Amino acid sequence: MTRQPDCTVSDDLMRMIAEQGLDALTELIRIMLNAAMQAERQQYLRAAPYERTSERQGYANGYKPNTVTTRVGDITFASRKCAMAAFIPRRSNAVCAVNVH
Repeated sequence: MTRQPDCTVSDDLMRMIAEQGLDALTELIRIMLNAAMQAERQQYLRAAPYERTSERQGYANGYKPNTVTTRVGDITFASRKCAMAAFIPRRSNAVCAVNVH
């Protein structure tokens, strides 16, 4: 998925919902969690990706896959990592809350 600069629903997502209905739920949850964690990381670092600013609190350091099992199926999302910063996404707590077998 390419990086979206805003939080609008893309035409691809709308098409997926229209075609797959509730079967698209796991993918939609994955996309929403990834977007929420990316926004949270930007807020924590005080900088967007590739942005250089004197207020920056660290650097993004890639992603780590994390899979949870939910009622709608397994969902693998990309946990954000940060270098030189003690960042733990609050959204990971939300993921644990849906980790229902």
